[in-house]
Amino acid sequence: MANWEDIRTGVARAANTTIKKTGELAGNASMHVKLARLMSKRDEMFEKLGKLTYTQLKTDESRAEEIAAVISQIDSLGVQIVKQKAKIEKAKSEKAQAKAQQEKPVDEEQCAAEVKAIIDENSDK
Repeated sequence: MANWEDIRTGVARAANTTIKKTGELAGNASMHVKLARLMSKRDEMFEKLGKLTYTQLKTDESRAEEIAAVISQIDSLGVQIVKQKAKIEKAKSEKAQAKAQQEKPVDEEQCAAEVKAIIDENSDK
């Protein structure tokens, strides 16, 4: 039967793991939300550009300055979107690398040596 100290240690370890994973998920979600917000803002700017262009064509009034400002905003948002996507991909890559390092193949000889050492250590007692 396990004693209370073992149980407490196990629960604390599980809680720390849960907190770490929750933080990772929140960070990933935050990056995706920011990307979605940027894309939505860019879509709004495209809509505004369309309205300005339509108004200019229908009324023969020049809206060149307004159109240029909206195009500049669209370009700026495009750069931010590319950077955010790169940030997401970098996070995915880092997570995959960390997972690959955790899943290194087992060295059978080293494992056998460790088991033998444990057996030898306990056989002396």
